[in-house]
Amino acid sequence: GTFMVIKTTRVINQIGLHAREVTKFVDIANRFECVILVEKQNDNGRVVNAKSLLGILSLDIKHQDEIKIMAHSGDDCEAAVEKLVKFIEKTEEE
Repeated sequence: GTFMVIKTTRVINQIGLHAREVTKFVDIANRFECVILVEKQNDNGRVVNAKSLLGILSLDIKHQDEIKIMAHSGDDCEAAVEKLVKFIEKTEEE
C-alpha cells in the first residue's frame, strides 16, 4: 500500500503566502523525489501538487489558513513534509 506522511500546519505570516514565498516553497518541494500534495482547509478538499507553482498559487494561502501537507511514494516523504512545514511555520515578514 501507499504509505503517506501527513502534517497540518497554520500560516502565521500576516500576509499569507505570496508569490515569493510560494516560489521558495515549490523550490523546496522539487528537491524531493516523493509526491507531495497540499490541501487548504475548507477548500472543498481540493488538493494541489506542491511542486507546481500555479497549483500552490491557486490555493491563495492567507494568514491563519490551515494547510495539510501530504507526501507519498518516496524514501524522503518524512523529510519533505518536515521541511515544508518548517518553511510555512517560519515564514515571517523579513
